[in-house]
Amino acid sequence: MKNNLGQKILECIEEKHITPKPKWNFVLKDSFIWGFALLSLIIGAMAFAVTLHTLLNQNWELHTEFDKNLFQFILISLPYFWILFLFIFITSAYYNFVHTKNGYRYRLGVIVTSSVLVSILVGTGLYALGIAEYTDETFAQNSALYRKHANPTHHMWEQPEHGHLSGRILHIENPIRFVIEDPQERIWTIHLVSTTPETTLLFFSEGKKIKALGHEINSGEFEAKTILPSRHKWQIRIVKFEQTFLKDHPPISSMDTK
Repeated sequence: MKNNLGQKILECIEEKHITPKPKWNFVLKDSFIWGFALLSLIIGAMAFAVTLHTLLNQNWELHTEFDKNLFQFILISLPYFWILFLFIFITSAYYNFVHTKNGYRYRLGVIVTSSVLVSILVGTGLYALGIAEYTDETFAQNSALYRKHANPTHHMWEQPEHGHLSGRILHIENPIRFVIEDPQERIWTIHLVSTTPETTLLFFSEGKKIKALGHEINSGEFEAKTILPSRHKWQIRIVKFEQTFLKDHPPISSMDTK
C-alpha cells in the first residue's frame, strides 16, 4: 500500500514536471517578509510619533476660544489620518510576522502587543529627536489638504475671520507690532494689545512660528490679545507691562473709536 502511494507521488511529480525550489528562494521570501514587517513597524512608529507630537503641542486649555467644550475640542483635534496609519501598519506588521518561518509559533496577543510596544518606543524616540515635528511640518507646508483633513490642528489656526491666526515671523517693528506670513502665504501685520492693566509680552525672533488669538481689523491686519508659540519646543519669556506702557500704546480698536 505504501509502495503504491509512493509510486503514485513519483508519477505525479514526473507528470507535472515538479522540481524542488532552491534554498535561496525560501531565504529571499523570508527576508522580504521580515523586511516588510520591519518597514510596517517603522511607519507605524512614525504615525505614533506624529500623533504624540500633535497631542502634546495642542493648546487644550484654549478650547473655549474655539467655542467648544473639552470633549468636542479633543474630537476635532485628533489626527485621524495618522491614527489610521498606525492601525494599518501595526496590522501589516502582524500579518507579515505570522508568515515568517517561525511566526506561527506565537499567539496573536503576543505579536500585537509587541508590535504596539515597539511602535510606541520607537515613535517616542522619533518624537524626542524632532523627526515627528519635521514630518508634520513638511506635509503641512506642502499640502492644504493635509492641514485641513489629515492634521486639523493646523487648519484651526488658519481662520483669522474667527480670531485664530498662525504664521512665521518675517519682521519685528517693535515689541507690539510685527509682520507674519501665514500658511497660505498671506502677509499679516500683527498688533499685540490687551484689555487689562497688565499684559504679557513674548520675546520671540524673526523666523519663529507663532499662533495669535484676537480678531481681524482690516485686510492684512490682525489685533492679537494673545501670542503663543506654534510649538512648545522653543522657550518664551514672559514679562509684565506697567500701566504707563499701555497708556503710551493704546489698542488700535480703541484708537479707531476716538
